[in-house]
Amino acid sequence: MTHPRLLKATFGIGCYAFGYIHDLPYEFEPPTYFRAVREALASLPTIDEIQIDEGSQQDPTSTNEPLASVEEGPFFLPLGNFWHIDFRVQILHRLQSPLLDGDPPLTSEKFRVRIESAYHSPVTFVLPEKREEDPSESVRLVREYLRQQLGAHPVTPFQCIGPSPYHMDCYLATADPGKLAVNWTCELEPSIAYDKARFQYSPEIYNRWDDVLDELFHDLAEELCCHYYCVQLDRARMTQWSRVEAALDRVRELERAVEWRGRLRRLWTTRFRLEEAFIDLADFEMASLNDKQELANAYRQIYEGAGRPFFKVHADELLQSRYEPPTRQAADILGLFERRRGRRTDALILILASLLGGAVGGVITTLFAYGR
Repeated sequence: MTHPRLLKATFGIGCYAFGYIHDLPYEFEPPTYFRAVREALASLPTIDEIQIDEGSQQDPTSTNEPLASVEEGPFFLPLGNFWHIDFRVQILHRLQSPLLDGDPPLTSEKFRVRIESAYHSPVTFVLPEKREEDPSESVRLVREYLRQQLGAHPVTPFQCIGPSPYHMDCYLATADPGKLAVNWTCELEPSIAYDKARFQYSPEIYNRWDDVLDELFHDLAEELCCHYYCVQLDRARMTQWSRVEAALDRVRELERAVEWRGRLRRLWTTRFRLEEAFIDLADFEMASLNDKQELANAYRQIYEGAGRPFFKVHADELLQSRYEPPTRQAADILGLFERRRGRRTDALILILASLLGGAVGGVITTLFAYGR
């Protein structure tokens, strides 16, 4: 347990983002995007102290299709790296309980929000103005408030991964003078509910409180971006898998037909439905292979380098618990339907050959009869 005298701040971790909506096609320009985000935040009287660092600049990018939402798949905006969005939001106590589904309000009414860019996904840190016993609740509260206020914004709608797949109560405290030989340490306390992460930083290294937060959040974002990237890939994966399931359902509906119209439709359309299903399944398999390679590269980049892997155990659990759809069984089912279609086709050809053979034989017999 951290001594109250040494505890400087509490914070929660999440994944917020702002999308971008524009008439297609258009040139995506990072300065225009960040200006739109600033205007959206400034439109709320409850938000102030807005600071945006655009990071490394990237050239304008042409786009012909809507940008994906972080709620549906990987967050992709051609923004470059090392940007961040920082602001303070006030949520009065009387407004908090409805946003928390009836749970009691937090101690704080003001929250500092930091959306930090990293290589694979943005990562968000929410610091309550007062020390909270369960600071992860502040992520939930601010998330629901921004979703309510800016979720339907016409240009930069608020997006998030929520409910958060990554619950953690974080506590930041000063270490005793001379205790640490590094910038900071992290002690994890597993729990049945939310795990706790207790950070300590060296007061001899940092002269300013903002420097502590800037460096800590930057380092944490570089690690946690891999975690959120995995979640976003899984969401895109499930969307693509739903297309495979829909294609299988269409084939099954044809196979269930019992009336003559349905049987006739099955005879002529099953082949095309099977081709669609096989293509959707192949696309899914290729995307899964690419996802696994991307995650493997991200994992090596973070955990085989010289950084401080605070949350490696959580990354391992996340990767091991990824849902694996039954692709082999789906392929077997499609193969079964394909064989049944083949047998029906063979039977039809045999019947048609018999009918045509009989008709041709009858014509020939008639011609010979008349010839006599």
